[in-house]
Amino acid sequence: MIHSSKHISPHDPPVTQEISPAVPDAALLRLMDEHTKAQARVKAAEIALEAKPARLSEAKFDRLCWKVSDIEDAILAQPSSTPEGLRMKTRIASRYLQAPEDWGGRTYDVFGRFVESILCQTSSGRSGTLPDQRATP
Repeated sequence: MIHSSKHISPHDPPVTQEISPAVPDAALLRLMDEHTKAQARVKAAEIALEAKPARLSEAKFDRLCWKVSDIEDAILAQPSSTPEGLRMKTRIASRYLQAPEDWGGRTYDVFGRFVESILCQTSSGRSGTLPDQRATP
């Protein structure tokens, strides 16, 4: 099993990926699950931040957002070997395309890494498309 880690905020532990070679894109599947849970925490924190009086500090909210960004960065950095892996990366990139003006330069960074993932997959000998399912004679 291979471990790798990455983090941005000094306040949060690194995002750790356990990579199982038996399941294609196992690391991406685990990271996507972690991302879904972190996004739910951010949505709940947004409600707490807007409450009167605020039940959450801006610093704690920022740490939650950094955690989501860390996971997204790990997803985009992880090579994908299946169409499902590319779909997970598409989900991350599409989040930034919904309101790019809200994300600033991060939109370009995320989308650029997404496109790079597609190019890497197609240039490494994989077609980037589903194989032809028709039977050959």
